[in-house]
Amino acid sequence: MAGRGAPPKPSSLPREILDKLQVELKVDVEDAREKYDIEGLLCFQRLANYMAVAQIFLQANARLTEPLKKEHVKRRLLGHFGTCPGLNLTYAHASSLISRHAKQGDDVQMLYVTGPGHGAPAILASLYIEGAITRFYPQYAMNEDGFDKAETPGAIHEGGELGYALAVSYGSVMDKPDLITVCVVGDGESETGPTATAWHAHKFIDPAESGAVLPILHLNGFKISERTIPGTMDNIELVALFTGYGYQVRFVEYGDLVQSKEEHTNKEIELNANMAVSMEWAYSEIRNIQHAARTGKPIDKPRWPLIIMLSMEWAYSEIRKIQHAARTGKPIDKPRWPLIIMRTPKGMTGPRSLKDTPLEGSFHSHQVPLAKAMSDDEQLKILSDWLTSYGIEELLVSGGAGDKPDEFIKGTILRILPERADRRIGMVKESYAGYTALDVPDFESFGNDEEKEISAMKAVAKYLSVVIEKNPKTFRIFSPDGTSISLCPLSCLDGMVV
Repeated sequence: MAGRGAPPKPSSLPREILDKLQVELKVDVEDAREKYDIEGLLCFQRLANYMAVAQIFLQANARLTEPLKKEHVKRRLLGHFGTCPGLNLTYAHASSLISRHAKQGDDVQMLYVTGPGHGAPAILASLYIEGAITRFYPQYAMNEDGFDKAETPGAIHEGGELGYALAVSYGSVMDKPDLITVCVVGDGESETGPTATAWHAHKFIDPAESGAVLPILHLNGFKISERTIPGTMDNIELVALFTGYGYQVRFVEYGDLVQSKEEHTNKEIELNANMAVSMEWAYSEIRNIQHAARTGKPIDKPRWPLIIMLSMEWAYSEIRKIQHAARTGKPIDKPRWPLIIMRTPKGMTGPRSLKDTPLEGSFHSHQVPLAKAMSDDEQLKILSDWLTSYGIEELLVSGGAGDKPDEFIKGTILRILPERADRRIGMVKESYAGYTALDVPDFESFGNDEEKEISAMKAVAKYLSVVIEKNPKTFRIFSPDGTSISLCPLSCLDGMVV
């Protein structure tokens, strides 16, 4: 069908590059179904995807307790659905990894960062399911009334900006050795200048004293009206690019769109099994890099894991290896950190098409796939079928009420979440109470006689020298190369991380 994305054209690079550089893991789907609770992961995603669609389209009848009518649909439809299924998938797997390792006595602290705004329905859905929204905003209770009336809490801007999620993620783990930040970068977002530069930020992370970032490049192939640049690149080009950046690359792929529900279910199971294994690998690699650095045997130029959506367990394992090496005096030189590249259809689980216009797997699902659902009978019918396909009646407790998730949401979903509330992603302290005020001197005491001619830069440097002295571990200067010329004559930066 015209407009639906074809696979990227093959590059002219030799195939051997892919075979040598990509991370290959053995994935036993049947073993993974039980080991990683694939049923729970899929149910979480079903409910979160349903809630994302409902947020975009519905102003009433949020739980489909009656047949969908035009008056249930919002007059003005705003939002971005295309990225939501991928965000819900990664959120579910990050939560599941925390939960699994907690049962093994491993206390995983994790933040989740994504390009702001565009995937908000997915993030709000996942936060509601885990109970975070109700904790901070009790008026949105974990019951039928709270579900029906939930709004967008805490919003201070529209959130249309893109590009700085990866840089913010690396900043979030500095001086926090136990923290791992999962950062989902959209393939359109990855074209921005800030993101292109931030891929190098791992080179400024000391795994002995700081945490780690697990980047997940969500490659669904399209932005608002056309292909993304990464979406036109095949796996050989992608693995060559990100290996050069210093990452270990693991691909997690849905593959081609299929026709039958049974085929789609099988693909979802395979995708989730692959993602779970990859996340564990990445976590292990990160810990290895950190352990080497923290035990006096740092890895020279470590290659950090980068997931292109396949294997959370692998990624976690790799992170832990790097950290363990750094923290036991045997840091890995230039460690390669894990990166996951997740290639899934744009608007996955949405309607396949509208007349002759492709929706799922196309840029037409980027924002609101059925823009006339309130006025057009055919679009209303497609929307009704779409919402019904998630089977929400199987995911909520009928008549459930209270302030706790288990009184309203089925246990199949909740069992993938960490038991400790303060380890659920939306309730980790660093996400809402991580700010530590600097100890700064009174700036007025650094004033100079206005009759004197004094360099403004030197005056500021004098002040900063005291700030640095008072905050040796919590104050950093990020600056171009001119810093040494402008500030160092006063030697105010001795011992400072710049």
